[in-house]
Amino acid sequence: DFPQDVWTKAVKSITEAAGNNFSISPLFTDKLSQKVENVNGVPTRIISLSFSIVPLHPGAITLPSLPFAYNIYRQTGRRSARDPFNDFFGGDPFFGGQQIERVTKNTASNSLTINAVSPSNPPAGYSGAVGNFTMSSTISSTTTAAGQGVTLTITQSGNVRPGTIADPVLPTLPDLDAYTPEKSSHVDTAADGFHTVKTCKYLVVPKREGKISIPPISFVYFDPQSASYKTAATKQFDLTVTRGNGPAVAQTGGFVPTVSQTDVKQQGNDIRWIHTPGKLSHQSSKPWNSLPLILALLLPFGLVAGAICFKIFRYIQEHDPAAMRRRKARGVAYASLDEAAEKHDAALAVEALFVYLASALDVPARGSTGDELHVHLTKRKLPEAIVAQTVSLLGRFEDLRFAGRAGEAATVTAIVDETRKLVDVIESKRGAK
Repeated sequence: DFPQDVWTKAVKSITEAAGNNFSISPLFTDKLSQKVENVNGVPTRIISLSFSIVPLHPGAITLPSLPFAYNIYRQTGRRSARDPFNDFFGGDPFFGGQQIERVTKNTASNSLTINAVSPSNPPAGYSGAVGNFTMSSTISSTTTAAGQGVTLTITQSGNVRPGTIADPVLPTLPDLDAYTPEKSSHVDTAADGFHTVKTCKYLVVPKREGKISIPPISFVYFDPQSASYKTAATKQFDLTVTRGNGPAVAQTGGFVPTVSQTDVKQQGNDIRWIHTPGKLSHQSSKPWNSLPLILALLLPFGLVAGAICFKIFRYIQEHDPAAMRRRKARGVAYASLDEAAEKHDAALAVEALFVYLASALDVPARGSTGDELHVHLTKRKLPEAIVAQTVSLLGRFEDLRFAGRAGEAATVTAIVDETRKLVDVIESKRGAK
């Protein structure tokens, strides 16, 4: 596996290299995505570290070359023709007989030219936004009564960091009252950078009946890819406002809103429109018919039953040490096999089988020849088919390893799957006895 301390040092060196020239943010979590590719015929693990970098000032900037140190393990042992297993578990990189070479590679340096944020003479409405943005809007209803509010939702999205998208600026709305919006933001981090979505929900209350239009709301930004100013805009909404229930205002012919601007400012984000259902359900006054009460009464009996079952289980375990030892060995083997599959390491799978045979069956598999292993397994009264399968699996792995194919993904998957099935079969046969 790729050691965490190695890539954390790489992240630190990259962050330090950015210095005061960039604001840098990683686009990955502690769980790195990895893949295995053949590089010059050698299976090689590849990890990509992506960052979002934002220049802080214009000019020519150079990213220096960064060192990266790692170890190369070279096997120095020789294969024994007498013992096919001793060579692997006595002279391979896991158990000695290896030479470690420390290697340092350097990345290429990069020179960047950072242009000014935007050219002069910006258009009206430009607030300094730089990036690529989109804008959309929805409304809860296009039909309402005077004095009754509707919700106007404006959504802005862009490839920028959180907090850099300014609030939309509403045009003059003489026939509407627009209240302080409820704001929310969502940020997605991907390999190509940040993607921020900002949502503003406005409570809009018509002052009069009739036809009222909410014109498009625009957002001006500078697009660095095209080096030009662009405008994102919402669509226009046409409201049909009927006569409201509030008192009429003689001077304007409008209506007094059922919720005042002052009330909304005082309550802030605590205010919500409450919709009463058409039919209210009846709640019984008899508490003994309540399901939570019944569950609370049954909970002590359930705890006592669980404690009794646990005692019985522990009693059985303590009086059957052989079964308990096999279960523990099986658990350790399964964990090692999961690790082997995750790390694409067939050697870990074979080592898991050796540990399982030693712990569960008291068979000294490591260091034994094929014939000796066959004798040990036969003495444990395992069926001949299982004995032959075990010896064949270990011998086949040795052949693959010395042929240079033990690190192939298909080989690792096959070895791990066959080892897991073999442990399951041995467990079923031993459990039946």
